[in-house]
Amino acid sequence: MPLVSEVEEVRQIYQAARQRGLALGCFCTENQRTTEAILRATYELSQELGRCDLPVVVGFTAGYAGRSNTRHYTSLDDALLGAQALVDDLRLLLSQRSPYRELRVMLHLDHGHPQRDAPVMEKYLDVLASVMYDASESPLAENMERTARFAAGHRDRVLVEGAVDEIYESGSGAEKSELTDPEVAARYLAETGVDLLVPNVGTEHRSTAVRAQYHGERARAIAQQVGARLCLHGASSLNPGDICRLPADGFVKVNVWTVLPRTGAQAVARAVIEQLGNILEASAISELQSQRYLGPRYTEPEYARKVCQGTLGPKLTHVTEEHFGKVWMDAVVAKLKELLLALGYRRWVKGAVTERLG
Repeated sequence: MPLVSEVEEVRQIYQAARQRGLALGCFCTENQRTTEAILRATYELSQELGRCDLPVVVGFTAGYAGRSNTRHYTSLDDALLGAQALVDDLRLLLSQRSPYRELRVMLHLDHGHPQRDAPVMEKYLDVLASVMYDASESPLAENMERTARFAAGHRDRVLVEGAVDEIYESGSGAEKSELTDPEVAARYLAETGVDLLVPNVGTEHRSTAVRAQYHGERARAIAQQVGARLCLHGASSLNPGDICRLPADGFVKVNVWTVLPRTGAQAVARAVIEQLGNILEASAISELQSQRYLGPRYTEPEYARKVCQGTLGPKLTHVTEEHFGKVWMDAVVAKLKELLLALGYRRWVKGAVTERLG
C-alpha cells in the first residue's frame, strides 16, 4: 500500500498501538540500505507473527543542525534532494511488485523547523504522517508559543510532536539538562495542542555507547498527567532491558537511529578482519604486518587454506556490494527485529485477534 499519510488514519494507528500496549518504532534513515532494512525487518517479523500489515515509522531529519539525515542520503550534500531520494525509495519499495507492500509505513520528519525545513514540508507535507516540531532550545514560554503556532497550522494534515525540554547531546560537553517536570508536561500539552510529547527522561542523542540513565519513574509520572502520548528520543543510549519497559511507561513512539549504523559498521568491521586475505593483495598484508597493524595469522598457511581458497588476494566474492551489503543488512535487520519485539509488536497481532473475537 502507499505511504500512510491521511492524518485520521495515522491517529487511528497510534490509538491502536496505545490500546494494545506497544510503542511504534520510528527508525531514522540516511541511506537507501537503511530504508530497506527498516522495511525488511518489519516484513520478516510480520511473516513470523502472521500479520502482514504491521505499522512502522520511517524517520528522517533535514534542516536539523544536530545531524541532517537527508544531507547524507546522497553524496551531494543536498537535504532536499536527499528527501526526494528517500520518498522515491519508499514509493518503489512499497509498490505492487514489492513484498513490503502490505506494511503500514508512516513517514516522519524529525526535529523540524518552520524556516529551515520549509522546503521539505512544502514539497512533502502530503506524504508525511507526522512532524516533530523542535523548539526545545528556547525558553519554555517561547517554546510553547512557537509550538502552538505550528500545531495550529499543521495538525489538520499531520500528527504534530513537540519537545518539552531539550535532550542532552552525547559528546557535546554541555551539562545535562534537567528532567521534564510532569506538571510542566501537562501544561505544555494543554497550551500547544500537540499530539505527541517528547520529554527529557535522561536519554542522550547520538550516543554510540550504552551509557544513559533512563528515568522510568519520571516517564510514568508524566504519562499519568498526559496519557500514553510520549515519544522517546535517544533510545540508542538505553540499556536493552529498558526498551521493553517503554510502552508500560507511557511511550507510544520510540525514535531510533544511532544503534543502526553502529550495528552495521561493527558487523562489516568484523567481516573485513576475518576476510582480509580475500580483499587485499598479499603484499599489502605483509606491509600492514611490518607496520604492526596485523599479526602473523594472515600469512599462516592454515588461514589461506580455510578462508582464502588457498591464496591471498582480492576475490570478487568479497569485494563487491553483494558481500558486504549482505553482512551489513543481515546485522541491522536482526537488530531492528529485536527492537520491534522489545517494543511490544507481538501485541499488535494479539490485539487484532482480540478485536475480531470481541
